[in-house]
Amino acid sequence: MVRTHDYQNTMNLRALVDEMEVDAYFVNDRTLASCLEEADVIIFESTTAGFDALLTGKPSIFFNPYDGNIFFKENKGAFTTILKSGEIRSKLEQILNDKSIRNRYSLEGYKFALNYLGVEKSNNYRRTVKIIKDYLK
Repeated sequence: MVRTHDYQNTMNLRALVDEMEVDAYFVNDRTLASCLEEADVIIFESTTAGFDALLTGKPSIFFNPYDGNIFFKENKGAFTTILKSGEIRSKLEQILNDKSIRNRYSLEGYKFALNYLGVEKSNNYRRTVKIIKDYLK
């Protein structure tokens, strides 16, 4: 399943789906929260949806083959990074086939998002997480 921003050009993503030869479909008529809940692994570009994915505890992949820039240079093993379209199949298969890798990315991704958003550094983190989770519902 592929969900994009409302105004995002889907041409690159359609090309990626074609290259991977997978049965994928676009679901922009659904909420981000419902897509995240159903997905096993989240692939995101430089978007806040990446934080949503990390905060749900789903293993995530940062994908940017367009200019090769790493959005989060210090991700501390929170997610895998794909900077070339040719890497996506092998890295996705690695995550899908290895439960220990999925679990590590899930835990480290969640901790990274909390820290990046500053919610680990104060006693208000529970309130912030609740606001985000309520918004995702």
